[in-house]
Amino acid sequence: MANITGTSGNDTLNGTSSADSITGSSGTDILYGGLGNDSLYGGTNADTLVGGGGSDSLYGGSGSDLADYSASGAGVSVNLTTGAGLNGDAQGDIFSSIEYVLGSDFDDTLTGNSSDNILTGGLGNDSLAGGSGDDSLYGGDNADTLTGGSGADLIDGGAGRDMADYSAATGAVTVNLSTGLGSGSDAGSDTLTGIEDVTGSGNADSLTGNSADNALYGGGGADTLTGGEGADSLDGGSGNDLVSYAASLAGVTVDLATGVGSGGDAAGDTLTGIENLTGSALNDVLTGNTSANLLTGGDGSDLLDGGSGADSLYGGVGNDTLKGGTGSDILSGGTGIDTADYSASATAVNVTVNGTVSGGDAAGDTLSGIENLIGSALNDTLTGDAVSNYLSGGAGRDSLTGGDGDDTLAGGAGIDTLTGGAGLDYIDYSTSSSGVSVNLATGAALYGDAQGDVLAGVDGIIGSAFDDTLVGFDAQGAAPDVYTNIFYGGGGNDVMDGAAANDVLYGGTENDTILGGTGDDTLSGGDGTDSLLGGDGNDSATGDAGDDILSGDVGNDVLDGGTGNDAVYGGTGVDALSGGDGLDTLDGGDGNDTLFGGAGEDVLYGGAGLDSLVGGAGSDTIYAGAGDTVDGAESGDEFDVINLAGQGPYVIVRDPLNPENGVVNFLDEFGNITGTLTFTNIEQVVSCFTPGTLIVTDTGLRDVASLRVGHLVMTRDHGLQPIRWVGARRIKPLELLVDPSLRPIMIRRGALGCGLPERDMMLSRQHRMLMNGPRAELLFGTDEVLVRAAHLTCLPGVHEVEVASVTYVHIMFDQHEVVLADGAWSESFQPGDRSLNGLDGDQRDELLRIFPELAQMDQTHRYDAVRTTLKAHEARVLLSA
Repeated sequence: MANITGTSGNDTLNGTSSADSITGSSGTDILYGGLGNDSLYGGTNADTLVGGGGSDSLYGGSGSDLADYSASGAGVSVNLTTGAGLNGDAQGDIFSSIEYVLGSDFDDTLTGNSSDNILTGGLGNDSLAGGSGDDSLYGGDNADTLTGGSGADLIDGGAGRDMADYSAATGAVTVNLSTGLGSGSDAGSDTLTGIEDVTGSGNADSLTGNSADNALYGGGGADTLTGGEGADSLDGGSGNDLVSYAASLAGVTVDLATGVGSGGDAAGDTLTGIENLTGSALNDVLTGNTSANLLTGGDGSDLLDGGSGADSLYGGVGNDTLKGGTGSDILSGGTGIDTADYSASATAVNVTVNGTVSGGDAAGDTLSGIENLIGSALNDTLTGDAVSNYLSGGAGRDSLTGGDGDDTLAGGAGIDTLTGGAGLDYIDYSTSSSGVSVNLATGAALYGDAQGDVLAGVDGIIGSAFDDTLVGFDAQGAAPDVYTNIFYGGGGNDVMDGAAANDVLYGGTENDTILGGTGDDTLSGGDGTDSLLGGDGNDSATGDAGDDILSGDVGNDVLDGGTGNDAVYGGTGVDALSGGDGLDTLDGGDGNDTLFGGAGEDVLYGGAGLDSLVGGAGSDTIYAGAGDTVDGAESGDEFDVINLAGQGPYVIVRDPLNPENGVVNFLDEFGNITGTLTFTNIEQVVSCFTPGTLIVTDTGLRDVASLRVGHLVMTRDHGLQPIRWVGARRIKPLELLVDPSLRPIMIRRGALGCGLPERDMMLSRQHRMLMNGPRAELLFGTDEVLVRAAHLTCLPGVHEVEVASVTYVHIMFDQHEVVLADGAWSESFQPGDRSLNGLDGDQRDELLRIFPELAQMDQTHRYDAVRTTLKAHEARVLLSA
């Protein structure tokens, strides 16, 4: 046994293996008792007392003194409030005036007192309790439990998964691991770091996690738990507890019945003992359990399902769907278009929007802020209010009444009674498993979900995804509320007839037939090959995608073919026609019309009236007459043509500075001008064997550009003969500049005598015309010969013309033929080396595939000419008389 006393300095005093008495005196001393039952007296200042083995007495004296068990070979239990120690080196120890404790490397239990304690757990799974006072708890490594007690405590879990425990607090606490701050009762002014888990008090606590995987235990009371990011374990304990996902940056899906969450901050969460949920500001799915749940959707379009129990569902902002389930529920939609859904009810419901309810899951419910209703699979009665409602009956014999407002009634399967009431009301068959036939004029409803339905006060129809027939009512002179039919065909090949009203008809997908009827209608074909007929009235029709047919009929119509190869007919009236993209045909009909071809190679017919015709992008063919204004529209290498077929005599006057612009003066039999056509950006007016030439066929005169393989053409020698090949070659401006021999020859009307040709013709230089008479017989031994266009320029009215570009069209038969073109006999295409070389490579290859023998014959016998062809000097002799 030794009695050791230190100096006034900072001493380190070591005891023996016996029962020693060691006194530190003044200074900051370190006292080691060693083995034996030692008594350590710290004296003044901040001393460190290490009792070691044995039952030691540790007296800190004045100052903040530390009991150090870091060398203990086992975990210790130290309680500064009782002044007693247990286990390891603390076994049998007693304490006085000790403020700080340092634990071992094992599982320690350290308890403070009313002083401002510092408890350090070190290694091991430690339990630290500060007691009263402003304590600092350091868990160290591993999983520690830290209880600050009253006072402003520092709670530092250190490494490992650590818990801040407020279960002993007498009042509610608020703890936020994201900010590291606490407030209320024992958490007042606490600072937390390195904490993953929190246990609340027996009161109404608010516990918030951080980005880690937190475990929050509410304990007793009505707690609010916010896990935040991470896969959190949220246990409300007893009481009516709430989990909030209001801060989640993505929508969440949480089911209290299964206790599982997903999406946003709910991803990986597990929930136990939770009765209430608050969703995010996005689209959430919140499902209750058998308790009386409070589900709050917040912003976003949420789905709230209360399950069994007397639940309260609050949709908040957005278009929400609320399912109360069994029990007397409160369904409050909030702002937005909200739906009360009773589709899971085992018996029929009777529900008035935001009014009286009864039957099935609706019994005892209270509705507010609800716009739409979904019934059960039985015979429901659903009634709207003064706003626009959507009522869906589902299966069964339902009775749906819209009331005031623009309502949509979906009866579903079964024989339903659908009453629109005031407002513009629709019946909706979009979910029907087969096509429907509905006639609003007669009230007849057939097929699919419409079979047997009783209709009243309905103005619009939404069709199925199949082939529907939708017919409107004749509402001329009716009240404005029932004046307009609005139909949506949906999928399928639909037929829609608006009848006599100002209708709005949308075809949807596939091939629809849409009849506007009398009135100012708006028609839209949608996708597919649609037929739109406006009928009488000032109609607006859009073909949209697909190869559509649009007809305005009587009235001032606006018609747009949209994409695809469309046919657009204005009819009578001042119409505006647009082809859109594709190879379109536009016919203005009677009236002063405006036609715009749009992109693609279009054909425009002005019809009667003073029309404005604009070809748009692409090489267009425009049929116009006196009083019309034509613009081919300049766009790249396009080649626009005005066809004056059937217009009688005329003279073309081109602008000398820009030959693509000019006027056409129409003449009477005395040469007087009777009318004028103005054109701009037109490469060619009239043509022969170019777009616009009229060829005699079995069906009458046809534009040579419209001829196809198989068409029957009248020939001079063999009657009607089928075309075997059709080709065309566009000569571009640069080619004409480099090779002037590609320029066309103009043969004016009557230049060949006897009124032939009947119209101005423009031919390639090598194209041959048939000349006949006794002079030919006298000179060449045959009364019919062929003369090249270039050799006819000695005649008045025949001359070479300069054009920006030109297109030559070729038609070929099984043999060389003479055909009637613009009233004059002219040759068909005869393949030879020169003519073959004038074709594009693809056309030449195509021709040789059709007539492979052409590649085998020598030039002189390649394709015999149907008549003798005169040389240049022979032609001059023939034509000199």
